[in-house]
Amino acid sequence: MADSLPFDPNAAADLSSGVFGLPFTRDQAAVIIIPVPYEATVSYGGGTEAGPEAVRVASAQVDLLDRRFGEAWHAGLFMEDADPRFCEWGRAARKLAQPIIEQGGATPDDAPTVAEIDAICASVNDLVRERAAAALAAGKVPCLLGGEHAVSLGAIHACAQAHGQIGILQIDAHMDLRDAFEGFRYSHASVMHNALREIPGVTRLVQVGIRDFSKGETDYAASQADRVFTHYDDDLFDAQARGESFATSCARIVSQLPDKVYLTFDIDGLDPALCPNTGTPVPGGLGFREASLLLHTLAKSGKQIVGCDLVEVAPGEDSDEWDANVGARILFRLCMAAIISQGHYPRPPRAPAPDPHGVPGSERSAAKRWPRATATRAVTPAPYPLSRPRRERAGERASLLLLLQRSTPPTTQHPRLRATSPGAGVRAQRSEAMATRSRNPRHHTRALPPLPHPAGEGRGEGFFSPPSPTLNP
Repeated sequence: MADSLPFDPNAAADLSSGVFGLPFTRDQAAVIIIPVPYEATVSYGGGTEAGPEAVRVASAQVDLLDRRFGEAWHAGLFMEDADPRFCEWGRAARKLAQPIIEQGGATPDDAPTVAEIDAICASVNDLVRERAAAALAAGKVPCLLGGEHAVSLGAIHACAQAHGQIGILQIDAHMDLRDAFEGFRYSHASVMHNALREIPGVTRLVQVGIRDFSKGETDYAASQADRVFTHYDDDLFDAQARGESFATSCARIVSQLPDKVYLTFDIDGLDPALCPNTGTPVPGGLGFREASLLLHTLAKSGKQIVGCDLVEVAPGEDSDEWDANVGARILFRLCMAAIISQGHYPRPPRAPAPDPHGVPGSERSAAKRWPRATATRAVTPAPYPLSRPRRERAGERASLLLLLQRSTPPTTQHPRLRATSPGAGVRAQRSEAMATRSRNPRHHTRALPPLPHPAGEGRGEGFFSPPSPTLNP
């Protein structure tokens, strides 16, 4: 395939050719990346206006073959030049907003300044909407690269106008449902509230990874219960702790979305180890593999990604490009997920996963019922299914029997033991039972009377749990 391309995808990337070193033109590309280096209302850390250029540079380090998404980049990715007005407006608005942010929010006396900031933000939204609409009109998928999260609003407007009813999949640490946070109507912390309020075409908002929010935001989400579905980070963790696979969680998340989806990815939705310089990092979050699996699940679901964005990437100081490196890889997967969902590139077949127990197909049901026994291949499971409590009791008795066989003195010593050792009578009784029935070892477990439990009459925390329920004495 490389021979038919105008460049060698196995060679080092040449960024003079384009983002990720891809030489596609705008007309050839299925996805148009629109850089929006704008930052005005960030309320903690900053630096997102440098995000788009840092991600573009870091994209040279991304290899083009992906095991989940194949080579969907063949459909074409193209990154536009950044409009200089975004930086100019951002710096002007930031200069006005900074004193208000530092004092904890706007007061009535700040109304003229807030109005000026809101007017600048509205101009940004209009320009983003215009550029996203141009991409949509050409049959492309617009992909914003921010910049603070507030810039997403214009692209969501354009997608809803072009496609009618859409849903939003938001990967984020924050709900972003505050009403005019710190007095700014178009605050980065208010973008999803604005989308729900201003865009009737947004019929569903599905949030993933949320772990930092206010009471007002949860109340607003509850008031929009037919439109807002929030998957809190704690709930996702708890589901996995109970044994649910993350793939199942992804399928449930995607099932809540309508057929046409706008995907907004705030980099702080990831574990902050992957984005330490983002403006508002929060402990917890998705790992890189989990985020990739969620994108892949959406891409193969049959739903269409009609637009997307990656926001809040902030490169570190002293040439620290780690945030940009991770951001470039997320951007690459965002674009390829959009391409696959649009049908521009077939989803590559994936090799079947190896059986985790290394057991042939005919024995897989046994591997599920007795995973530890089958993995070690110690014994052949019983031909009849046992309930879990009976299986546990049988394993406990068999293991205790083995311990008694190894530790109990000969039966000739039982009278002495009965007289000198607490609990020796129980051991003697069991040794006698074993000696009597030694010719028929299959009945050993049936010959044993109940043992007292070390933690009391019930099974407390001190009860001995055998390493394997399948030992043959």
